[in-house]
Formats: sequence, C-alpha cells, structure tokens
Amino acid sequence: MQFKRQGRRVQVLAYRGYDKEKRRAIVKMMGSIDVYSYEPSGGLIENLTDEEKTELQSYIETERQAAEKRSRVYSAKSAASRIVEVADTIKAGDFEPSEAWAADTWAAIEALTKAMRKAGYPKLRKAPQKAADAPMPGQAGLPFGDAPETPESAS
Repeated sequence: MQFKRQGRRVQVLAYRGYDKEKRRAIVKMMGSIDVYSYEPSGGLIENLTDEEKTELQSYIETERQAAEKRSRVYSAKSAASRIVEVADTIKAGDFEPSEAWAADTWAAIEALTKAMRKAGYPKLRKAPQKAADAPMPGQAGLPFGDAPETPESAS
C-alpha cells in the first residue's frame, strides 16, 4: 500500500493488479485518513484486506509516534523562551502564582536540572569575581578613575 498526503487528508492507495493492455499497474484509492486525527473515511476499513488493515494500523501508529516526538522536541527547544516569558509575566504582575503552582514549577525545574545534568550539561557556575583594578604583587597601581587628576600628573 501507498500513502499520499493531499492537504489535510492522507490518501490510501492499494495495488490491484496489472493491466496488460495499458501496460501499467492498477492502483486504486481505497479511501483516506485525516492527517491530524487519523480517522478513516467511510468505507475505507471495509475495502481493505486483513493484511492491508494491519499495514494501515502500523502506518497510523508510526505517524502518531512521529507527531508525538515532534511535539516533544518542539517543547524542549522552546523551553528556555517559555521560562523567560513566565518570568516576565510574573514580574509584570499579570500572573499571581499560587503555592501549589510554585511547588509544581520548582519540582519541574528540579526534574529539568537532573535531566540536563544526566545528559552532560551541568549547571553553569559563575566565575569568581576578580578585582580587575587591583595591581598584581610588585606592580605599581595606576589610578584609572579612582583618584582625581592633579595638575602635575596631567600632561
């Protein structure tokens, strides 16, 4: 069987022999299924053999799994921007979080942190703040903006 997408429908085509006069295969459209709900059109199931029904069910299951995977990947890729949106919404005062919501959110963040660490992406640590203005031992310090300029030092 073949499956051909046409807009919001997937046509189910079946091979029904060979026409010697026309020298080509006889391919019949048995019916169609909806792209998103996977509901078959009327009469499709009755027109198929047991083997073709099994193949159709296998195709539908494969498509459902692929759609689920696409949805999960999209959710994962957009997670950072969604978290920023939630933070902005809370900061703006448009959303008043409840205790239950906060507990669920912190639990989700913990689960995300654990999964990221397991995948090899540990939490980024802040670099220790080093005094950039402090002179190294044995080096004369230069007052860049720290002390007012005196007329003798300006040249």
